Order: sequence, then C-alpha cells, then structure tokens
Amino acid sequence: MTLEQFKDKIKNICTAHKDIKKFDYGSEYNKDEDNDCIYPMAFLELPYVYDYELNNTMDSFSIALDILIATNNDDVESDHFAISLSKEIADVILLYINNEVDDFKIESASGLSTREYTDDNVAGWRLELNILFPRENCDAFDYNDYFNF
Repeated sequence: MTLEQFKDKIKNICTAHKDIKKFDYGSEYNKDEDNDCIYPMAFLELPYVYDYELNNTMDSFSIALDILIATNNDDVESDHFAISLSKEIADVILLYINNEVDDFKIESASGLSTREYTDDNVAGWRLELNILFPRENCDAFDYNDYFNF
C-alpha cells in the first residue's frame, strides 16, 4: 500500500462516517484560508513520520488525524461540546479501522483534545496513530529491476 492509497483509504473511511462533512490534508490546517469549510471535518496532518524496519516485512509510520468542529469564539462550553463529540466520532473511526480494515493495522493510538486550533474557532480531537502495514518490496527481488549496475 502506498501512502497515497493510505490517504485515500482514510479519506473514504472518514467521509463515510455520517457526521463527517469534509476531509482535507496538509501540513497545517487553517480555517481562514479554507473558504469551503464544512464541519465536522477530518484533517490528516502531514508530514508522515516513517520508521523503517529493514529486516522486517512490516513498516510503521505515525500520523495525526484531527476531527474538528466549529465553535463559538472564546466559549469554553461550546469548545467542550465539540471536543466531546469529535472524540465520539474518532472512537468509532478507530473501531472501524481496527475491526474492518485489512490493508493496515493501528499499532497504537492516543488522543489529545484541541481548542482554538491554529487560532481558529474550531475544537476537536487529535489522534496520534502508529500504523503498521506490509512493506511493498518485502520479498526477495531482483535489484536489477531498480538499479543500473
């Protein structure tokens, strides 16, 4: 599975959730720059952090996936409601991946509440996930396919 295929799979899972209205990805989420904000939304943060296991057939990498909900300006109650709802959404997405997805596995997950994310009036739940997936070239292969030696 390539990283592009992984991103597409995460997008399909997130947008299939009945509450998620939009999926986006990038190095930094900024509501002010996005004129097409629809909430709740899922945001896959880049970069990926990749851990090569050279003597193994599985690789792991870490990602952050945010579930964000628009809130009222400087309103703790609104923020707390958004955090609570986004955690519920994140929980179901994690359970679905764990129980139904065979392309990759979640090795570990942790969550962190977010408030006034990047100074925008959104709050939510940030998932830090360590993902395991089979290496593309894990079997013995001919290096001549890749190098001109």
